[in-house]
Order: sequence, then C-alpha cells, then structure tokens
Amino acid sequence: FLASLKFECGWNIVSYTSIWNGCSIFSLLILMKHKIFVYGTLKKGFYNNKYLATSKFIAPAKTTRKFSLCIGGPYRGPYMFKDSKGHMIPGEIYRVTKKTLKNLDKLEGVPSKRNIRRRIRAKRKGRKSETCWAWINPKKCRCRRYKAYTRKLHKRFLTPRKKPRKSSS
Repeated sequence: FLASLKFECGWNIVSYTSIWNGCSIFSLLILMKHKIFVYGTLKKGFYNNKYLATSKFIAPAKTTRKFSLCIGGPYRGPYMFKDSKGHMIPGEIYRVTKKTLKNLDKLEGVPSKRNIRRRIRAKRKGRKSETCWAWINPKKCRCRRYKAYTRKLHKRFLTPRKKPRKSSS
C-alpha cells in the first residue's frame, strides 16, 4: 500500500510518502524552512532561477532598507550593497531547504567571499516585513547604481565574459 500525503506544517507545505508493511515508514520529508530574498538572476524568468526549481515561491517583495544594486564582476551579474543612498530593491521571496541554501551560497560566491549571506527584512504587498536570507557584496559600490534588475539589464549582462581565443600566428 502506497500513500502520498500533503499537509500544512507551519509556513509551508510538507510532502512525504509512506509505505505500509504492518508499520508506517516515512521515506521522504522535505522541510523548506529557510526564507531567501532574491533580486537578480535567481528571480522567475531569469537564467539562474533553475537553481530554485525545487523551492517554493512565496511572493514578490521589496527590501525595507536601502541598498545599492550594481552590475559587475566576472559574471557581470547583479550585486546588492548596503548603502543609504540606494533604493528599496524589488525581488522575490522563496522557501528553500538547507541543501539548496548551501548550493546557493556556492553560486553566490560565499566561500570565496565575493558575497556574504546576511539576514535582511523584506516586505510583501499588504503584509508585515519578514526576515530573509540575502546575498550582499561586502565592498562599497563604485559603479552605476540601478533601482531593480530588469529584463533589459538581464539581456545586456546575460552571460559571463568568455576568454579571448589565442591566435595561431
């Protein structure tokens, strides 16, 4: 006998499968207990959103404090900097597993200190602000600041720079 169940557990939906052989065995229990705020290529419709395929989209949101959003680095991607001259940055809130959070840390360059993961406050429309993890660049923003990471910017800064080919002369 194979049964699949879904129920509300705290803030998210938890799914598991049980097999009946005279006793119940829970073969899968997924807890998405970490909330993250994404503002760039991890958003829906952008090329790194594939890393959130098994995550739960919550809602669009904005930061409650001002940050600067700059584009740069080897991947020409968006970086968020703490900056009182910036803007409330729009993005999205997701619920992720611990494993996804660790994978996103690697993607965002946490081990190499390109970014750091910090708790920030983000606000959904018509709701109170909530605490989420976000990836922030620890340096000062020294380039052009943007109010949001848009499709237009995404097309402009889409792929990492390729190394130039060596000539065979």
